[in-house]
Amino acid sequence: MQSYTEITDNTALAASLKLLLDNDKTAISLNSGTAFPTANLQLGMPCYRTDLKALYILEVLSPVTWTKIADFNLNEVAVLDSRTQATTPDTYNDAQVQFHLKNSSVAGLGSSGLAKIMGIRGWGDATGGRAFELGFANDGTLALRSGNDAAGGWGSWATMWTTANFNPSNYQPALGFTPVQQGGGAGQNANKIYLGWSGSALKAQVDSSDLGTFWLSSNFDPNTKLGKSGDTLSEVYNNGWYRSNGNVGWYSQSYGGGIWMTDSTYVRVYGGKQFYCDSSIVAAGNVVAYSDARLKTNVAKISDPWKIIDQIEGVTFNWRKGIHRTRLKAGKRDYGVIAQKVKRVMPEAIVRTKPSDTELDRTEYMGVDYTKLVPVLIEAVKSLNERVRTLEARGQ
Repeated sequence: MQSYTEITDNTALAASLKLLLDNDKTAISLNSGTAFPTANLQLGMPCYRTDLKALYILEVLSPVTWTKIADFNLNEVAVLDSRTQATTPDTYNDAQVQFHLKNSSVAGLGSSGLAKIMGIRGWGDATGGRAFELGFANDGTLALRSGNDAAGGWGSWATMWTTANFNPSNYQPALGFTPVQQGGGAGQNANKIYLGWSGSALKAQVDSSDLGTFWLSSNFDPNTKLGKSGDTLSEVYNNGWYRSNGNVGWYSQSYGGGIWMTDSTYVRVYGGKQFYCDSSIVAAGNVVAYSDARLKTNVAKISDPWKIIDQIEGVTFNWRKGIHRTRLKAGKRDYGVIAQKVKRVMPEAIVRTKPSDTELDRTEYMGVDYTKLVPVLIEAVKSLNERVRTLEARGQ
């Protein structure tokens, strides 16, 4: 009823009675009618539209704005036995809640028995948003799905976690950070990766393959290991052979010398260096020096070998103690010549032995190449033999 009349101060009491009753009825009916009132408007006044079954309130006077605060059409609950009928999202009517009893195979929930479905949607057309179904399977599973229209159909059922199928204590608590993605990257397979502590080391496993222990600073020092080309190490210990391929071997970066092989016959000293040994050199075969005539020029016979020999003395002696380079022979009796005397007549036979950088004794000692004395002795013996023959001839 919409029959509100403003009562003024000068209206007689008898005349006001009917107006008061109409105003009361109008208020009690919430200004009900098939149209909104247009006169005597008050901010916040209600209006029940009987044609729309909805309650409105006047929120703005200018321009006049009525806002729906209750819709009494949204009050239908339907319970349907639709065992063999599949539903689509647009099955649900305007603001209607429906309960369906369906065969599990039709509902897609389980394989036997009846599934109970509760569905709801804002209203049937596209503006009503998505429709939702809550399903109760015969085995006790609770699931949820949604859809937008008949053409698109329903999405897949998503099982809801309950105390019957999920125990939080069986799972790792939330990490509080984003963990590493396992697989799925460029060139990566979807294998399962395990990382764990063995009690003494960190280990890794891919599927069922044990990859072993991680190398960490606690169990691996790269400074003690042989690395890639160019790495510098203090010492290398090896329990097996040191092997190289091709024309390479050991090389001293500091001094430019080394030991290598270029064929299957000789072990060579690299860089034109001399080979030094502070002990004896033992050979099962011969020690050979080049002597091919094709390698020599200005060849001349030793004319007076005795002049050389007479100035060289063969002596016995004991090696002095306290000399680093002859320490292994210290105190031992030996045979030889004196280098200083050999130098006066055969300087070519003298070898100067330079001290190594690690020796405290920086003295440069002289050595004798005894093989160079052999040609002199040969010619001396030949000369002596000639004299013997001469003397023998005279005696005859």
